Amino acid sequence: MKKLIMGTLALVPLILFGQRRDIERDFSAFDVIIASSNFSITMNQDENYGVKLTVDDALQDYVQCYVRGNTLYLDLNEKSLPKEVRKLYRGKSAPDPVLNAVVYLPALSALSLTDEATFTALDPIESDHFEVTLSGSAVARNLSVDAATVTIVCDKRSNLDLDVICDELNLKASGNAKVNLDLDTKKLIADNSGSASLILNGDADDVEIIAANSSALTLGGTGFSLIVNGSGTFSKVDASKFHVLTASIAASGTSVNISVDDELELDLSKGATVLYAGEPQVKIVRIENSSVLRH
Repeated sequence: MKKLIMGTLALVPLILFGQRRDIERDFSAFDVIIASSNFSITMNQDENYGVKLTVDDALQDYVQCYVRGNTLYLDLNEKSLPKEVRKLYRGKSAPDPVLNAVVYLPALSALSLTDEATFTALDPIESDHFEVTLSGSAVARNLSVDAATVTIVCDKRSNLDLDVICDELNLKASGNAKVNLDLDTKKLIADNSGSASLILNGDADDVEIIAANSSALTLGGTGFSLIVNGSGTFSKVDASKFHVLTASIAASGTSVNISVDDELELDLSKGATVLYAGEPQVKIVRIENSSVLRH
């Protein structure tokens, strides 16, 4: 009998582990989302404000979902998890916790994800100003944004996939972040460092690229002007498929590949390499221990 009771008790965590709980909550107005842990978030445009949660039964008492000011917070209070619950999610064969949230709101102006949180939107995001910040292993995918200004910050192992239409786009990536953008903007500033990888395609009138460390940036499309400020022996900027009228390259160690028609200014040192296509008028400020080649 004692063995039977112990066996039954041992099954309780497994039973809880296999069950899901749906929780629906209505909130006051918010236009910012901050999420962490393993939350998987889907945004659904609606005139009302609310969240529908689907979570593991064993985790429901430790899920934090609340609005403060104009911000919705989604998190799991991992420090409060009992040992028996923690054990359910440990080990090589242990599944990830189920922490799903469908968020309803009319408009989103800012998104911040950390840890292993993921985000997708079922509808285009329209805003005067939109900000997205990703850290840890956070992922935001299949987003479409139309705004006057857009600010993007990605670091560590985060991953962003975004279609964007805006007047001004500011992008900063570091760590091992990966960013894939289809863009249509008047002004683009891309600051790339660490081992971050950026793939950018579309139209941008004026582009400024800052490349450092061992970062890699690929740019395709059309524009009017391109400025590249590069440093670091292993940083790379491939804008060979981004056709511009004028370009200015100031680089120490960076490898740059461009396509320019009218004017090209070069200030190169410390092993920088520039490969260019087109027949621009070339103005040399400095070429020191560097190389310049034409396609």
